[in-house]
Amino acid sequence: MMPATRSGAARAPRRLLFLEGNTDGTVGGSQRVLLEVVKHLDRDRFDPVVLFYQDHLLVPAFREVAPVILLSSSSLRLPVQYPRLYQALARFKPLLIVALLLQKIVNLLFYVLPQFLRIVAVIRRERIDLVCLNNAPVLTDWLLACKLLGRPCVSYFRGTPSELFPLHRRLIGSYDRVLSISQAVTDNAKRLGADVSRFTLIYDGIDADAVRAMATRPRDQVRAEFIGDPATPLIGVVNNLKHWKGQHVAVDAMTILHQRRPEVVCLLIGDVAEGDRGYADHLRNLVRERGLETCVRFTGRRLDVPDLLCALDVVMHTSLLGEGFPRITLEAMVLGRPIIASDSGPNSEMVEDQRSGFIVPAENPEALAAAIERVLDDPAARAAVGAAARERADRLFNIDINMRRTEAVFDELLTEGR
Repeated sequence: MMPATRSGAARAPRRLLFLEGNTDGTVGGSQRVLLEVVKHLDRDRFDPVVLFYQDHLLVPAFREVAPVILLSSSSLRLPVQYPRLYQALARFKPLLIVALLLQKIVNLLFYVLPQFLRIVAVIRRERIDLVCLNNAPVLTDWLLACKLLGRPCVSYFRGTPSELFPLHRRLIGSYDRVLSISQAVTDNAKRLGADVSRFTLIYDGIDADAVRAMATRPRDQVRAEFIGDPATPLIGVVNNLKHWKGQHVAVDAMTILHQRRPEVVCLLIGDVAEGDRGYADHLRNLVRERGLETCVRFTGRRLDVPDLLCALDVVMHTSLLGEGFPRITLEAMVLGRPIIASDSGPNSEMVEDQRSGFIVPAENPEALAAAIERVLDDPAARAAVGAAARERADRLFNIDINMRRTEAVFDELLTEGR
């Protein structure tokens, strides 16, 4: 896809550095939303560079639309790298305290300070005019480097965490602008004591035509991969397997539903980060202990998510907390899929209950099971809700609206900094 150009600006485009701070190896909605932003940025006005701390499956797609920098990041972590030594030291608290103090000193001298110097070098070498952090309004090093060099520093805030450390609350107020992707994000940050005076609400946008074009396989062909009878109800959760994403709620709901509707099949679609393997094992144990192996399937990481969404009769979004503006819900909406979402975070902003989706209480498997059964029993309502979801996404969450508002923020900050 060619970069967007929409104006005939006379001056040279301003250099923007977009940074994704994720280092767990998985690819989620935040990286996909960033790719949309970089693709659709007006090249007459802005010249983007993208930086990652780790290679991942979307890097080739980013390289098609912008230069990509891979900047390795590491540190000494005794519990992870030397677990036996850590366990031995833990038996003697004074020794553990000394070891953790030495760990801090080693990290400061051999990791933190050299990394900070590399960050400063990147900003200077690439002639960056503005830095935009994709999902991390708590990255002290990039904020300090921007302050030192006199560059505007912007951060997206993409989540609704249950707490913020005091340092993080102060840091958030130091950004030149924080792009809040939902009112739920802003309200949550304010509740946690953060300064939200520099927050700007900009809903994530989606290139609906591009997502629809990615759904290329016949629906029945995709469904046949998981069910033998085309009439079998097929539902699913599409998210990386993490506790806060709430896949266990879907398993609990299937436990209830299986007694009344044993033919229903549920897919748990998503990758697993190294740190979440314990939760993934817990889910598999639940499925095995409850005799649900035939009706709850783990697909692992899939690259054909639009095809899978189109194959589902119902899409569930079971998150408990932490969501900012889930990308998968946007994708389901533009594909006209009926969604049952928890009332966590921004879901009630995204879908209108009973009109363009269904909202149920978070971590309530009884309510989720009842909603699934009602939706499956009413094909006409499923079709109407799916059509309303598609219309709402096209009208409120399209990428053009997002880019106009985002570019206006960049223009304002760069004009102030001249």
